[in-house]
Amino acid sequence: MNAVILVSFALFASVFAITGDECLTRYQTEEDNLKLVLSFYDEAFGQHNITAVDKYISSDYIQHNPHVGDGQQPLKDFLVPFNAIKTKGPVDIRHTAVSGDIVWLHLKTTGFNGEPLAIVDIFRVKDGKIVEHWDVIQEVPTLSQSKNSHPMF
Repeated sequence: MNAVILVSFALFASVFAITGDECLTRYQTEEDNLKLVLSFYDEAFGQHNITAVDKYISSDYIQHNPHVGDGQQPLKDFLVPFNAIKTKGPVDIRHTAVSGDIVWLHLKTTGFNGEPLAIVDIFRVKDGKIVEHWDVIQEVPTLSQSKNSHPMF
């Protein structure tokens, strides 16, 4: 382990009054949660593998997007037409973050009408499965439409 990680563990442990072992366990859990969400996203959205839902999504999955119902089947029902408009390949994930059981992905994609979209997907992971999902979706304007000169990506 490099010195930066060890110093980070020490600072985290001192701020939250946990042992080094507890800190390492939390770090490993967060890494596992991030890998799980990234694997799901790649398989479901990048490779168009609908069975990824069975592998990564809990049977009592809670969905906060108002256009998709709770559970595995409504997510599969969403993926079929969504993936039909996309080509298989890498998902354009620009940023990730994780804290405990919550994983965030910031990505660029296109919507049903071909419009470019910026999305923040938020997942809650429990016992090795995705159990809850929120998202925030925004159309990406051209720079000429933007009130500032900062691109979204």
